[in-house]
Amino acid sequence: MFQSRNRFTAQKCSVREAAEFGIARASLQRYIDKCVSQPAMLRVGYQSVAQAHTVFTNIQEQKISNHIKAFDDRFYGLTAEQCKQLAYSYAKSNNMTNVPSILE
Repeated sequence: MFQSRNRFTAQKCSVREAAEFGIARASLQRYIDKCVSQPAMLRVGYQSVAQAHTVFTNIQEQKISNHIKAFDDRFYGLTAEQCKQLAYSYAKSNNMTNVPSILE
């Protein structure tokens, strides 16, 4: 459905060409209308749930990522457990409220 919608909208192909995917015209039109009416960020299934449970902003996440990459460049990198501990200590030092208990 997703490929058919993209082919129909982005590439401006005909309904007949989009029907090569085996989707009825009415279903395709309904899906396109739904995608146009909803914001792009909230279309994906768990995206809105993930937004409610985010701990770090994009900038903070980028800082942590750069820090981990710097460790990788200087040494042999960090294990997954060490990355979790780093994220947890960063969240606690910045008084984040939405820290999951799995990081403790």
